[in-house]
Amino acid sequence: MQFNAVTDKTFSEGLYAKVPFVESVVKMSVQTLAYEVDAGAASRDLQEVATGVTLNYSLAPDKVNRIYQQLRRDYVERIIKPAVQESVKATTAQFDAEELISKRPAVRAAIEDTLKQRISPFGITVDALSITNFQFSPTFTASIEAKVVAVQKALEAENRLRQIEIEARQREATAVGEANAILRVAEAQASANALVNKTLTADLIQFTLVQKLGDQIKVIMLPSNQPFILGSDWLAAEGK
Repeated sequence: MQFNAVTDKTFSEGLYAKVPFVESVVKMSVQTLAYEVDAGAASRDLQEVATGVTLNYSLAPDKVNRIYQQLRRDYVERIIKPAVQESVKATTAQFDAEELISKRPAVRAAIEDTLKQRISPFGITVDALSITNFQFSPTFTASIEAKVVAVQKALEAENRLRQIEIEARQREATAVGEANAILRVAEAQASANALVNKTLTADLIQFTLVQKLGDQIKVIMLPSNQPFILGSDWLAAEGK
C-alpha cells in the first residue's frame, strides 16, 4: 500500500524493502482455509432439510490486492457465507429429499459448481466442498425409517419364499429319485421273472420237487380233485 491506498504490487514470501511512512504491507493468507456451516433449504418435494457443508477455499495470490481493496478481510461474511447458503438452496431445490441421500455425489458436485460461479469472480478459489450431513424433519425421518423397515420385511418374505421353493424342489427331486429307484427294482424283478419263466420246464419242476421230497417219503396225501405236478407216470415208475 502507498499512503494507505492499495497498489498493484503483491509480494510472495521473502524479504523486501519499503519506504518508511510512505509504503506499508498488508498480509493476506493464501493458504487453504475451511468454512463450515449448516444451510437450511427445501427439497423439490418441499421437505425441509438442513445441509451441513464444509468449504475448503483459498485466495488467489495474484488477486489479493483487489480482494483487500473491495472487501478488506471481511470476504467470508460478505461473499463466502451468502454464496454457500444460496448455492445449497438452489441445488437442494433440484432434488427430491430421498435423492439428496441416494444421489449425494451429484448433489455435492452441483453445489460446488454453483459456488465456483459465485465466488470465483472475487478471486476466491474453491479447493473442495464436502457434504457432512443431511438433517430432515422428524416426520420425514420417521417415514423414511418406516419405509426401510417395510423394504427389509419384504426382502425377508421374498427370501423365505425362495427358501420354501428350494425346499419344495428338493423334496420333489427326492420323491422322483425314490420313485425311479422303485421302478428300476420292479423292472429288474420283472426281467428276472421273465427269464425264470423262460427256463422253467415241466421236467425241471419235477426234478426240483423230487430233490425236495427226499428218499424217505413213501406216502403222499393229496386233497380230492387236486392235480399232482409229478403225474401218474412218475408215481408208477417210483412204485416199481
